[in-house]
Amino acid sequence: MSRSLVKLIVVSVLLAAVLGVVGVGFYVVRRANWTADDLRRAGISWVYEALDATPANQRARRLSELGNALTHPVRLARYDEIASALGHTPSPGVPAFRRDGWREVWAFVVFRDGQAGLIIGPVDPVIPVGVRPVGLVFGLALVPLIATLIGWRISRQLKKIDEASRALGAGNLGARVKNPTGPSSELAASFNDMAERIERLIRERDELIQAVSHELGSPLARLRFQLELLADSRGEGQSSADAARLEAMAHQVDELDQLVEDLLRWVQSDQDAVRCEEFDAAGPLANLAELAQLDAPETKSIAVELDAPTSVMLRADPRSYQRAVDNLLRNAVRYASTRVLLRLRLEDSSVVVSVEDDGPGIPESERQRVVEPFIRVGPDRDRRTGGAGLGLAIVTRIMRAHGGKLVIDDSPLGGARLALYFPNVPSDTQPVADDRVTPTRSRSRHPGVAAHADQSPRR
Repeated sequence: MSRSLVKLIVVSVLLAAVLGVVGVGFYVVRRANWTADDLRRAGISWVYEALDATPANQRARRLSELGNALTHPVRLARYDEIASALGHTPSPGVPAFRRDGWREVWAFVVFRDGQAGLIIGPVDPVIPVGVRPVGLVFGLALVPLIATLIGWRISRQLKKIDEASRALGAGNLGARVKNPTGPSSELAASFNDMAERIERLIRERDELIQAVSHELGSPLARLRFQLELLADSRGEGQSSADAARLEAMAHQVDELDQLVEDLLRWVQSDQDAVRCEEFDAAGPLANLAELAQLDAPETKSIAVELDAPTSVMLRADPRSYQRAVDNLLRNAVRYASTRVLLRLRLEDSSVVVSVEDDGPGIPESERQRVVEPFIRVGPDRDRRTGGAGLGLAIVTRIMRAHGGKLVIDDSPLGGARLALYFPNVPSDTQPVADDRVTPTRSRSRHPGVAAHADQSPRR
């Protein structure tokens, strides 16, 4: 039997006991009453006998003398007052009782001469005179206190589980509930076991993807080399059909190579540690824009424009920052018709880097799904455009690691606008005048471009 079940049974039994005590107490209160025996035990019968034998004109003085020894209020009353209070004619020497509410009883006794009598009360039939219900008061105060302490302890443990679950959902695979104790310890232990399995499965998946990607690299390189040798050996004598077939095969090899690279980058985006430092966010944008334009398809004439201040200081991981911007740029170039705009600005407490294009855009209903890995949406965003659907997923991971966000909406250019919101760190360096740069269209791979290849990793 699990501890939680035992605790539930114990709590249920205690609750049943409390309800039983309350029920019995309610019954006792409803049934409690005074009797002639109670009058004798309280000494009132003895006082009655003494007063009954005393002349009528001396009973008040005699009651004053005897009343000091009584624990209940007793007073003399006329016969008609007693009859009116009872609502009927009492018999001399026979005690009569009247109950008002749950906790108030009156007793009436008429002297044998029929002229007067005694009124005793009000009397509490449940708690005798002189008794203080300390236990009841203590219990009523203690039970809520104990319940509050237990609830507070359970609340603390549930808060730890909630914090660990939020951290796990945010991508921290090492999140665990430390030192699980108390009533919710089994829930915490179950959460830790679940987190262990999730971490193991994700690690194994990433290791498998990385291993397969590495293993595919060498065969693809050899296949590309063989295709190049085959194209060179056939030379000018090959037919147009053979040339088209070789070109198609080379294109498929390029796609496989790009898929391997994307898979490796996807795994690395989850494993790389974020090393934040302060740097100029505007510095690398010109090179990234130029490289993205140089890699645009030859069948398109796309202008990549840059609109940014000369200097905006940002605290982030420079490598991850450039990778995120580069992924957005290449994604925009892939789907743009003629124009891509890269813009940097300060907005409230964020440094915003946005990429806009004049392509088909992203439907609002698909904007939540498009950032998931291997998801590609819309007829204009299918596999014919290349890629594995990992670019935006990698960007989302990077932004989550920086405490920022990726926002997708419509662009004034007619296509999609994807904006990176990096938390801004106050700096003495303020943005200065705009310096719009429009890189020159060129298909040549000159040394200056190659020198920046490590700053602008391919998707």
